[in-house]
Amino acid sequence: MYKTVFHILILSFVTKLTICNERPVIGILTQEVYWSRLNSLKPSNYSYIAASYVKAIEASGGRVVPVFTNRTTEYYKDVVKKVNGILVPGGGSAFNISFGISQSTNEIFHISKQINDDGDHFPILGICLGFELLLIASIDGKNPLTRCYAHDMNLPLNLIPTMEEKSVLFKTMPKDVRNVLLTEPVTANHHSYVKYSI
Repeated sequence: MYKTVFHILILSFVTKLTICNERPVIGILTQEVYWSRLNSLKPSNYSYIAASYVKAIEASGGRVVPVFTNRTTEYYKDVVKKVNGILVPGGGSAFNISFGISQSTNEIFHISKQINDDGDHFPILGICLGFELLLIASIDGKNPLTRCYAHDMNLPLNLIPTMEEKSVLFKTMPKDVRNVLLTEPVTANHHSYVKYSI
């Protein structure tokens, strides 16, 4: 009797160990907290993740882990091995690739680029500031952005000529979605900086 119960317990334990969770793990890069008039309220922790990013990933079926700023290259290599992708959030930050979210984005971008160059894929999603930081990381820290005023504008998407051949996203995009993006004013634009093409 006890032997049978023991075998059932062992079997159930082993079964639980082998069940995989198929939900992707997405790392969200933390941002620095900038304090001015609230210096007396400054917490001991100087970075945060906006709840909206966590909720968006979780609502899409993913799990979230924080990726902290101002860490070593080895830290970011280790994180990239353990997650399925990284989200670089929007917000306010200086474009200084030697510190903070800018430096961290630069490190993660170059690690991801090496993975992609080696034939695998590691996705990074940059939202607003995050996209700008990825752009700057892709051109070795140079800032190609020019001041502009483009707020509350809905425009069609204007693709770079070779984008569709190079991008995994655009290569596999359904034709009807592509047509809507390229011909109708469905993209929301709220920009203070822009990169002009020559």
